[in-house]
Amino acid sequence: MTRFFCLLAAGLGLTSCLGSGKETCAASALEPVQTVSGPKTIAVNQTASFLLTYVPQLTCNRLESVYETQGAAPNTLLIGPRVTYPDCTCPANTLPAQATYTFKPTAAGTYYLNFIAANGYITDTLVVN
Repeated sequence: MTRFFCLLAAGLGLTSCLGSGKETCAASALEPVQTVSGPKTIAVNQTASFLLTYVPQLTCNRLESVYETQGAAPNTLLIGPRVTYPDCTCPANTLPAQATYTFKPTAAGTYYLNFIAANGYITDTLVVN
């Protein structure tokens, strides 16, 4: 019985190697932000630009977008760079990259921009007059 399970396991292992060619393992991830810089006050309908610095995990990376979603509290946004990794065999990366996040509020108030960081958030408070 043990021999049967060994042969079965070996057979299943070999079938996973009989693929149709190139490996595909593209992935997308939200990368943590290290620093954020941008305005603290703006006018309604004015565009605010924030410069985000982050470190992609691998050298073969492409900034897909800057992710934004509404937070649980009013006037709160969660923001972070979404990076695509198109290849399986890229070396690790240690060099920082940058992305720009733009925000154009249509109403006056105080906005809390929570940039996703390694240990929580980097929060910028933006006052809109």
